[in-house]
Amino acid sequence: DGTPGAGGERVLEATDIILATGSRVKSLPGLVPDGVRIVTSDDILKRDTAPASIIIVGAGAVGSEFASFFNDLGTEVTLLEYLPAIVPLEDREVSALVAKSFAKRGIRVIANARFDPASVVADKRGVRVTVGPEGGSAEEISAELMLVATGRAANIEQIGLETTRVKTERGVIVVDDHMRTAEPHVWAIGDIVGGLWLAHTAGHEGLIAAHTIAGEEVHGMDYVAQPRATYCRPEIASVGLTEEQCKERGLDYRVGRMPFMAVAKALIGGEYEGFVKVIGDAKSGETLGVHIVGPHATDLIAEASLGLSLEATPWEIGAATHPHPTLSEAQTQLADLRDIQKAVDIGALGIIIPLVDTVEEIRSAVEYAMYPPRGKRSLGNGQYGALYGADYRQIANDIMTATLRQTSGATIRPEEFTAEAQKYIPQPGDSSDVISQKLNALKLFAVAMA
Repeated sequence: DGTPGAGGERVLEATDIILATGSRVKSLPGLVPDGVRIVTSDDILKRDTAPASIIIVGAGAVGSEFASFFNDLGTEVTLLEYLPAIVPLEDREVSALVAKSFAKRGIRVIANARFDPASVVADKRGVRVTVGPEGGSAEEISAELMLVATGRAANIEQIGLETTRVKTERGVIVVDDHMRTAEPHVWAIGDIVGGLWLAHTAGHEGLIAAHTIAGEEVHGMDYVAQPRATYCRPEIASVGLTEEQCKERGLDYRVGRMPFMAVAKALIGGEYEGFVKVIGDAKSGETLGVHIVGPHATDLIAEASLGLSLEATPWEIGAATHPHPTLSEAQTQLADLRDIQKAVDIGALGIIIPLVDTVEEIRSAVEYAMYPPRGKRSLGNGQYGALYGADYRQIANDIMTATLRQTSGATIRPEEFTAEAQKYIPQPGDSSDVISQKLNALKLFAVAMA
């Protein structure tokens, strides 16, 4: 009879309707989850025990999160990804670091993975599949479970779209940047419009639609300015363009990086894997993208997201004072990518430094920092004075060793770094100020090489 809770149908009337019917898990053609051996991300959450071993198909955000989670529980994990890199929508440097981290933790990652879904065997013993990298030799792998994490499908069926002028394309509803469909007074938000398939993005779409319905002026939806977050270990967060997207668009850009190994709070907490990477327009200084992989990345990205929304430059974001010691200090890397001297002049060198590409640039930066023009402050602040009696040469060598171990994608060869850095190994008879200068110089090298 239409009474709430009594079954039947209810007729609701409104001047405007917002469709937000969400999405559902989907699998690969020919690979049908049975909820027992071959499961979806919905099925896996119903279990009350961890499997001894698991094959995860798909290394996007969901697959990578489950891979990290089950590895932490002691499950043997094999992660398969069809594309050349895991978390393929992220910046390639981020993907590479996470893949390396996963491998160190014992997660087996197979990128460019190829297998015939119809060949998957699931029985009482578990799941078996023959898989291998594209163009490489295949092998049979087995596990207790197979988790299919190959994306989601929008729920656009059986909601009456056929009686409207709403248009769909590639399985999602077509909307403009204010979430309007082709049917007047019908709006759509969330997974059913595609976009980023993220809850917070859906919420923002809803705000835009609501303000527009109310007749208020509001900005259009900009997916580039939406933060993305992946809750694996190490965490991943990003906003804006990746370096690959900058190249595709033919943009003239600069890149800066700040490793968490140079952030005191990260060292204190024992989690210093990863970095902050900022991409800025080489001419205008506009912030193009910020990518964070490491401790609490998903919390730290909010500052960069605000900066991008306000069209702040990296310098404007990074020049704000960040409390010490906090992980947010990594964000001071967002300072001017073109002017290392400005960073030195405000006393932030060692925290703020642009990416440099040659030994000559490193030498120039270090010399300016250690022997600045009259009236400028140097790195010799005596911060290592409290280490009275410590083996400064060992400290220096530790910095060098850690730098070489963390090096990823640097254009400076390790042997060049080692030869140059030897000049800054503290020597017997050095004053505390000189020791401080030399150790900070080595920290400069560490940041530049990371």
